[in-house]
Amino acid sequence: MVGLWLQPVIADEQEQPAAETASKEEPSETNIERIRSEFEDLLIAQATDFSSPTATLAKMSNLSNKYLRADERFNQPIREVLLRYASSRSPDDSNGAGDLSMAVQMFELTTFPPEVAAELLFKPLLSEHPAIKDATRSQIKSLLSKRPDETSLLVLEALRRGERSPYVFSLTGITGEASEAVAGELLKIAKSGDAEHTPAALESLASVIDEVERFNQRRQAGLGSDTADTKLFKYARRIVARYDRNQDGSLTKDEYRSMLSSPEPADANQDGAINVAEYAKWLAEQRNR
Repeated sequence: MVGLWLQPVIADEQEQPAAETASKEEPSETNIERIRSEFEDLLIAQATDFSSPTATLAKMSNLSNKYLRADERFNQPIREVLLRYASSRSPDDSNGAGDLSMAVQMFELTTFPPEVAAELLFKPLLSEHPAIKDATRSQIKSLLSKRPDETSLLVLEALRRGERSPYVFSLTGITGEASEAVAGELLKIAKSGDAEHTPAALESLASVIDEVERFNQRRQAGLGSDTADTKLFKYARRIVARYDRNQDGSLTKDEYRSMLSSPEPADANQDGAINVAEYAKWLAEQRNR
């Protein structure tokens, strides 16, 4: 009887180390993933609190590049900062627009749709707020260039309502769907006899015409306006120019005969000449195979 009574106790003692071992052998990823998640939440909380003394660590250090990801929690605080600097004067701002600089640097962490993002960035760029630095304006312009269609529409609306600041003219080179209409508005200003703004309109128009023509050619070629397609189109234009002996903007068979890879299939309309748009489209097709 004694042996029978001891048997379950001995069995329990034998099973106990195994249970402890199993507990110790649980995958460590579960715990570290929980820690990572809490750490990322902590960084987001710090980064979105512009009054936090450790906010700079979360915003500016390499921690932000490694651990911070786009999150809707960035939307509201960054929106508030951008709108605060959208007016010409904000006497209560004593930090020299430091919070604006940080908000701009963090902007790609927001989840705004493109049209909302462009409008939020557009307003402080046009602002005459004395604390906004040129470097911050350049960063804003860079962000707007990633949203060309929305930006070109905002530029068009600004010109039509009479905006004539240098900041508006500086954005006319961002080519999007509304840029052809922007060129039309610039032409009206150039012809208006407005001595103050005609020089800026003429200077902008000279580059806008070229960019819109290239934009339309890219569209005709079935290319988009993203960075890869833009580079591809520029490359096609450079190659055509290199072999275009009579400088008519296209390649005949005699001209492209010396090329390592014959672009003959690029002649989509079979007219015996390959223009930049046809060559770019053919390159894109080759790239996507």
